[in-house]
Amino acid sequence: MNCAVTTRPERSSIVAVFISYSSRDTETVGHLAAALRRGHHDLWMDDELSGGDAWWRAILGKIRSCDVFLAALSQNMLQSKACQAEMRYALALGKPILPVLVGPVDSMRTNPLAGMQVIDFQQRSIEAWMELDEAVRAKQASAPALPDPLPAEPPMPFGYLMRLGGQISGSQLTPQQQTVIVAELRAALDDDGDDAGARRDICALLGQLRDRQDVTYRTRTEVDALLGQAEPATPPPAEPPQRGRRLGWVIGAVGAAVMLVAVMAFVVVNRGTETDSDARSAAPQPPASVGAGDGGAPAVPAAEATVGGACAPTEGQLAVIQTDPDEPVLKMPQPPGWERNTWMESDGIFRFALYNNSMMSTDGVAPSALVSLDEERSLTPADSIFMLKRGALSAIGATDVTTEKHTVCGLPAETVRYLTGAIAGLAPHPATLLLVSLQTADRTYTASLTIEAVDSQDPTFEADAESMLSGFQMLPPAGR
Repeated sequence: MNCAVTTRPERSSIVAVFISYSSRDTETVGHLAAALRRGHHDLWMDDELSGGDAWWRAILGKIRSCDVFLAALSQNMLQSKACQAEMRYALALGKPILPVLVGPVDSMRTNPLAGMQVIDFQQRSIEAWMELDEAVRAKQASAPALPDPLPAEPPMPFGYLMRLGGQISGSQLTPQQQTVIVAELRAALDDDGDDAGARRDICALLGQLRDRQDVTYRTRTEVDALLGQAEPATPPPAEPPQRGRRLGWVIGAVGAAVMLVAVMAFVVVNRGTETDSDARSAAPQPPASVGAGDGGAPAVPAAEATVGGACAPTEGQLAVIQTDPDEPVLKMPQPPGWERNTWMESDGIFRFALYNNSMMSTDGVAPSALVSLDEERSLTPADSIFMLKRGALSAIGATDVTTEKHTVCGLPAETVRYLTGAIAGLAPHPATLLLVSLQTADRTYTASLTIEAVDSQDPTFEADAESMLSGFQMLPPAGR
């Protein structure tokens, strides 16, 4: 029997990326890091706002070992002494520099990266994601070997704070020494107070000085005044995102939520316990009418896709989802108008991704259907995996969660209906997650099909969703 199957893009080589960013841009940089991780890149970003000499040496070591130095460009980054020191060192090493705009910049023509091509990631569109991944890989290809000898390491930013910290923690401070330290910390607030990490450390040192037993009344009074003035600087408000061309962005955001559910399921403990087949629900899978495959997706006749009659009967054709030879076989209906999103499949997280532009909502969001396949290197009960999946949904803000246990092709399954959290600026809306579990001799596989749309009351969408849910099939590897 000849069966055409969907192809899964090969994973490209992993790129080691160092992200230099201002702590004020943490939220946007978090989205940037998530996009890069979806491309299976090896990221390193400093999650600490301060540290000592060992911390700074670790940063410099990561810069030396990275393939690409990504500068998360914003006015905050340009004003950060640590970011500027990191960038100067990367330039001295000859590292490929990739500027990615994550926030406003006073002038693009006068900043140190003005001569380089900048990727605008402020709107997080699908085009920006694709351009980002391509640029990272292109930069890696141009990465030269490290110079020999290596350039001198830049001094640690705010190194004077370590010196002052050592003095403040000393056994004794004279009134004159206290006066000098207060003056230095006052100057530090004036010069470096715009840096959130430096301001925090300066305030911490002021607090330590104030709490010393030998502190003078004058020192305590001056410290209190400085702490009162050292309120955290409020970052400039972010401009509201544009609402044009949100399709890829929203699909990516929804995909990230589904990815989180998949990743969190991997915390299941390896118990080596066989699933109790008697505990599985034997509720039959309801039949549904399925349209023919569309959008160029390979398909097989539904009658040929069933195995021993265990799978629910379907009409029309089923798309065969690409899996490895030792993985389960996955098949599902592809209703008319639903087209593949191969970019969403390119990172290996989603094995199959469909969207329907003809049902796009007024704010530019198309319905999506995403399939993932998780693997546990143990025999884990299906109920345990399903419970963790439901818990992961709650962790991303899902509410009104209801579950229905049944079987798919004789395998334990669960349909979870819920109200999404506010994802990518969208209001909460209904979504459905189908979970199916299959065990081989030593492994447990869980297939997930997530279907959602902003306008979930559309009759055509409701029919298509039911078609995909009821027609989904998961078969043993030998079932091919």
